[in-house]
Amino acid sequence: MAPRTATNAPAPSANHTPTGPSASGLPARKALPKFKKKTAEEKEKERKEKEEEEKKEKEKEREEKERERESRKEMDLEPGEVAASPATLPLRPMHGPRSRPSQAPPSRPTRPLPRRANQPTQSLPPHASLPSKPQAAQMRKPQPAKARNHKTGSSKPARKPTPKDLEALKKTLPSVARTQDLAHSRASTAASTAAAAPKLPVKRQAPAGYTAAARWQAGALFAYNTSELPPDPDTAPPSGSVYTDALLGPYEHMRQPQLFNARASYMAFIRQPNAENFDSLDHHRWDTSMEGEDFIEVPAAERVQNLRDNFAATVRLLQEVFSSDVLLKDDFAWETLGIMMLPEVAVGTMWKAQVMLRYEQEFQFLQHPQDRDLAWRQFQRSALIVEAFLFECTILLRDVDHPTIKRLLEYINQYKEDFGDGPKRGAILTGDDISSYHSFLVGAGVPTFVLIPFEELVAPDNLKYSPTSKWRCSTEIDAKLSSIKQKDLPRSWYPAKGVAWEMWEILAISGVSSPRDDAEGVEKDDEDEDDDEDEFKPSDRAQALKRKRIADEESRKRLRLEKEQEQELREELFRKKNPVRARATTAERYAWIAEAVPALRSYYDRLTIVRPKYLAHRIVPYAQAESEMLDHGVMLDSGTKSQASYLPPVHIIIGANEKRQLRYLVNFVHLLPSFLKIIELKQKHPDSNLGRFGPRYWRNILNIIWDETDLWAEAADDEYSGKDLFRDQYEHLRRNPSERPAWGKLPCGHDVTEELLEKDTLLRTGLLFELNMWHLLLWLPELVPRDTLTATGINRLKDEHGIHYTPDYTAPDPNNSNKVLGAIKRVVLGGQPIRSDFWLEPWSAEADRLDARGRWLQDMAKFLSGVRGAEGLDRKKSGSRDWPYTSAVLGKIKTKGMTEGKMDILENHLYLRYALASVARGHMPVEFQIQPCGDILSCQACRLQYVREHGDMMQQLDELPDEGPEYW
Repeated sequence: MAPRTATNAPAPSANHTPTGPSASGLPARKALPKFKKKTAEEKEKERKEKEEEEKKEKEKEREEKERERESRKEMDLEPGEVAASPATLPLRPMHGPRSRPSQAPPSRPTRPLPRRANQPTQSLPPHASLPSKPQAAQMRKPQPAKARNHKTGSSKPARKPTPKDLEALKKTLPSVARTQDLAHSRASTAASTAAAAPKLPVKRQAPAGYTAAARWQAGALFAYNTSELPPDPDTAPPSGSVYTDALLGPYEHMRQPQLFNARASYMAFIRQPNAENFDSLDHHRWDTSMEGEDFIEVPAAERVQNLRDNFAATVRLLQEVFSSDVLLKDDFAWETLGIMMLPEVAVGTMWKAQVMLRYEQEFQFLQHPQDRDLAWRQFQRSALIVEAFLFECTILLRDVDHPTIKRLLEYINQYKEDFGDGPKRGAILTGDDISSYHSFLVGAGVPTFVLIPFEELVAPDNLKYSPTSKWRCSTEIDAKLSSIKQKDLPRSWYPAKGVAWEMWEILAISGVSSPRDDAEGVEKDDEDEDDDEDEFKPSDRAQALKRKRIADEESRKRLRLEKEQEQELREELFRKKNPVRARATTAERYAWIAEAVPALRSYYDRLTIVRPKYLAHRIVPYAQAESEMLDHGVMLDSGTKSQASYLPPVHIIIGANEKRQLRYLVNFVHLLPSFLKIIELKQKHPDSNLGRFGPRYWRNILNIIWDETDLWAEAADDEYSGKDLFRDQYEHLRRNPSERPAWGKLPCGHDVTEELLEKDTLLRTGLLFELNMWHLLLWLPELVPRDTLTATGINRLKDEHGIHYTPDYTAPDPNNSNKVLGAIKRVVLGGQPIRSDFWLEPWSAEADRLDARGRWLQDMAKFLSGVRGAEGLDRKKSGSRDWPYTSAVLGKIKTKGMTEGKMDILENHLYLRYALASVARGHMPVEFQIQPCGDILSCQACRLQYVREHGDMMQQLDELPDEGPEYW
């Protein structure tokens, strides 16, 4: 893909803008830094510097306006005086690219390149224009004295305001004394200004190092990095024909050097055929030996896929570059890439041409071989444009430490080994682009041409001109390819007549049809259709297929409208009956949810409430899986629709008002040992009436103000007591105080109160995070097959809400002999043990280190490979894009050596599989949350005490000098 440079010049620089007319190569560049985030100090410093610059600019602008205002007062004109209009500079040639926004406007007139007699003047339609980045507004300079009567030819002088008194009359006088010359006649100033001659063109020399020069009608052409001199486009025949090599002859932008366009600078890097690769995929003409699926499916389809994948990766890389500080804003690569137009049209055209050639026999896309010839050439053009874009991005960002750059370099080297190398197409520089891009293109080894008008060139008659070369492709017109009557290809794939030479490249990269087509549509009524030879006429078969598609679409639209009307009636009735639920779901989906997954009804109700700020955030891949799980149909097991639990649900706590939230959390801290004691007793006595509590029962229990003495005291039948928790085991615990559960306290050892939690939002966050971790520990066993749980010693339990297998995590297991519980602890706790006070060490699956993340993914994959219904999910989801792994593969997967991108795919799949497995069991999946920052297990007093004890050490750490680059 990337050819050898013709002069073995050094690699181009992307970090320093090349300047100087004699620079044949580029200066050595500094290594660009890796991707990094700015620190708070750097952001603050940058903000202050920006404010200072804006302040200086405003001050300067104010001073300029003030001077201009004073100048106008002093140069007050007499009635009847006429000031000369300022000289205007000629416009830039329409075919030359606009200057970059960082450059100042040219101070010299540039002669437009003359239009050829055989090419009519055409302008791009508005939708095909290629605008540059907006230039900053220039400060207006003080103008010479102008007449107040701006209408030319008017004898009526402008009226002056009449001063009301003497003081006002004095203010109208000039504030400075007039010079002797101006005192004689004020009209002399206007006359001298009117007589000022316009500026003459500034003479320039061609950049040093050119190998040859040729005479064009538009000026002198100089060649660099090549001895070839392209022919003068003024000698080209009229456009609109296809030649014997199925190319466009002098108008073939894939072969002929074109005028440089800064918005598409990659066009100069298009590879050209040579003796080594003339018969390669990118240059060989279509013939009968290439027909068939073997050729199109293997080499052509693989090339399309590789280019599309590399293009998508490069676009993501550019987004990262422009959203970070990897490149400086005055960097040459920043400015070049910032105004560059992505070749998205070429990517789409490449894919479309490959599909038409691949399936044309099956679907009869093309009726005759002439269209296949043109489609194949269009495929080659688009592929080479995309490849040139990737090559230039690799040059400009070659020192950026990113996997995409390494990937592109490997692709370039592999392609060169397989298909050989070749020279580049080149570009013709004019105007300001000569000083901006000459050294970059020459240093990249690109054949570069400089075109300077004769009146701007120093001593043009003293140059030694050489004859121009021949056109790079055939100039013999092919009558069959030029006069296709039944056209099955898109309009822009056929050559249009009467289009200027300098517009062909712009039309190619924009993907629009010829401007002549749009103009002809307006004048169609005034012209005879038989005389319009260039009007685009699709084939009869294409028109018939279009009419059939329109009829089918109308039929589908009628059916869709009828279904929408019926659905609107159902939705309107649903909104009236369920106004809250209607905010989050539809009537059709809610009907399925109410029948299949009752847990999701409350989930939809919670979607209408803002998530509390003190509740830890969900891990992003899990949140995505949670939003996608409802789009997948799953089968439910029987008897698993109960929402009972041994611990208070999180949504009940966060769904209450703030006062009740504090009371619920206080009761959760105090009664956590009691809740876990119920699980222990149930495992020891499976036949007891102990069991889980439903949502309504939880609200009643948590709403009581519990006290340790009241828990074991006698209570009336209508009052809550410990008997409501421990049921038939309550009397046994009353008689044996040593077996009673402890009264819960905070993880730091202090007692909890509503007043303490009200002032400490971080502690509230920590308590909810701990509760969510406990729910994960208790829910994951429900996903494990029942035979596996029974084999590991976890009893089958039954209560009023159904059958369940809830393990007792408080039972001592120092050697992790229970493999199921050990696997669950690794997934939820990262392998950390449970504390003796039943609090958990905060941990999250959101790992910062790649090795830790890989270990967790491997543990999670192994656990989910054996959950209930895993094979059924594989059968239902097999072959879909979001199901890249089966349960059998997950059980053997190894993450060592896995790239970060593959880890992302695996992580998204694991969370989606977990969510679907939970919904299949009739339960809303418990969240995987990000660990909150800070000491979430200590109260505010403990945190302040820690700061007092270790404040000196923390201050000493802050005073340590920053490590310089040599440290790392």
